[in-house]
Amino acid sequence: MIFMTLQFAGVVGKSTIAEYVLRPRMPQAAFIAVESINSSASDLSADEIQKFRGEQIVKILDSIEFADGNAIVDIGSSNVEAFLKKLPDHPDIFENVHRYIVPVTPDKKVQKDALRTVTALSALGVERNKIILLPNHIKESVEEDLSAEFLKQVSGEKKARINEAMFIKHREIFEFLFEFGGSLEELRENRMAYKDEARKLKAADPDSTEARTFMTMGTHGGTAGVVIPELDRIFAYLVGA
Repeated sequence: MIFMTLQFAGVVGKSTIAEYVLRPRMPQAAFIAVESINSSASDLSADEIQKFRGEQIVKILDSIEFADGNAIVDIGSSNVEAFLKKLPDHPDIFENVHRYIVPVTPDKKVQKDALRTVTALSALGVERNKIILLPNHIKESVEEDLSAEFLKQVSGEKKARINEAMFIKHREIFEFLFEFGGSLEELRENRMAYKDEARKLKAADPDSTEARTFMTMGTHGGTAGVVIPELDRIFAYLVGA
């Protein structure tokens, strides 16, 4: 499948979705980043990511075609407008992309921009069933964290879909990974080794900052064991939505 993540607002979790929901479950997928300065693939090597700017529409579409139906296209907020403006001249993309994922957070401005993104996609003729609003940075529940007005408008306009049971919780582990690199799977699999190493380092040097880092990795490894099944369910939802 071809997934495209996009939102007019920045810092909404596109990177979290692309890096931690999609990429681990699509290991053979091409990763196409459309961003002037792209941080969404910070831990990818240069040969794993194709970078473009929003106005380079032909090169982007060529890369999608070469992906043979298996790609993650991450559109940076600063490039969304330029990218969308050029789409009407290239209608094939609407058939090639299976899901347009629009992240939305508790921030009311982000919710407005999410609706603006959905409206722009709908105006281009993208079908409702292809546009998925995916809540991110949720602390309690979608019903509590997103405004009632936003949810009512999504329901009333019927331009996109949102499942209130499918959301990404706000957790420190994602911030940790963006700072230190690695993956949820690595943290989960190596959590005990990290803790053992932390204890060794602590024994050798009670003030070791490295010991603290390793222990934090071990602690986050336990959290990763909870998060991964949640993201498995979200991916299954996105595929089957």
